[in-house]
Amino acid sequence: SFIDNILEKENIKFNSFADIFAGTGTVANHFHSRSKIIVNDILDSNSHIYAAFFGKDMIREEKLKERLKHYNEIEIKKYNENYFSKNFSNTYFDAANSKKIGIIRNDIEKLFEEKIITKREKSYLLTSLIYALDKIANTVGHYDAYRKIDIPNKKLFLLPLNVVNSPYSAEIYKNDANELVRKIKADVVYIDPPYNSRQYSDAYHLLENITTWKKERVFGVAKKIDRSHIKSKYNMKSAGVAFGDLIDNIEAKYILVSYNDM
Repeated sequence: SFIDNILEKENIKFNSFADIFAGTGTVANHFHSRSKIIVNDILDSNSHIYAAFFGKDMIREEKLKERLKHYNEIEIKKYNENYFSKNFSNTYFDAANSKKIGIIRNDIEKLFEEKIITKREKSYLLTSLIYALDKIANTVGHYDAYRKIDIPNKKLFLLPLNVVNSPYSAEIYKNDANELVRKIKADVVYIDPPYNSRQYSDAYHLLENITTWKKERVFGVAKKIDRSHIKSKYNMKSAGVAFGDLIDNIEAKYILVSYNDM
């Protein structure tokens, strides 16, 4: 609403809105009801969220709701240990939830590989899983560390997504923002880059691990995976140069920037 108020105050009219560091897509979602949107983020987990909410392909919501119900009723005793339970039990999640997360993630991949669900339907189920596990994670909001306490007995529960169809189109990207702006144009481009040295890939590595499901080796107390391919220039001393290059190559009527002076 803050961004909306600025657009209104400045009397900015627009037919397209690009959010090129879109995170979980909240800002783009706000404007999708009245304009074309372009959403971009370098993380796979966010890209799947965009596909679930903004994708063009039809989704069979009733079928997906049945699957979510099945996931919520899983009896984990009937299953063997899995990649996720072996690596994450009693860290960010207790042993039972860790095992259940792994069971569900394996099933989503199997459904997609066997062409029982479409690519967008896979994104829908993945997004529901990400939202559910994030609610019960033993953290203070990110995955740089977990709290070394007895894990509260919270139960993993997956909910259907509230997907609202818009009459306007959406373009979804998973690109380096500096490369993307050379290929797109929009009336309004909104920029919300990182503003300190903390890499988002460090804070959300677990969600990337769940999403890509490459079953990589994890290391360290925080159980991180290799993230070198998704490190951002905006968290380093190169941020100024990167920002200058970004602005120089944007084709837009208006540019809005969110930034923090820390």
